[in-house]
Amino acid sequence: MNYGAYMSEVVRGSILAVSSGQSEAATALNMSRFQRMRFVILPQAIRMMLPEFGNYLIQMLKATSLVSIISLADITYVGLLYRDANISEGVAVFTMLLVLYFIIALPLIGLTRWLERWASKGVATE
Repeated sequence: MNYGAYMSEVVRGSILAVSSGQSEAATALNMSRFQRMRFVILPQAIRMMLPEFGNYLIQMLKATSLVSIISLADITYVGLLYRDANISEGVAVFTMLLVLYFIIALPLIGLTRWLERWASKGVATE
């Protein structure tokens, strides 16, 4: 719920960050509120939202156990049990846990970058 509140604030902030002139121009074109939001404001706001959504997605991955898919808490727990049984291999165990988390997070990073590129197609860069 905490991350949901943060993400909703990102959505709100991104919508408010779109220039009011954009909404006024859409009003001048006789667009309804729904049309203004759908065709003018949201496409611009989504471009601003995507980097933050990617960050929060990775944070949720690190903060949750994802028991239904991979059970990361169990991976960490087994790593800790193995480290307790073999004290001398503690660095290797935590390095393997780091690599596992990285392998799980890497597709999310790629997805976020792909979405950012997709959303910025046809947009002039400064």
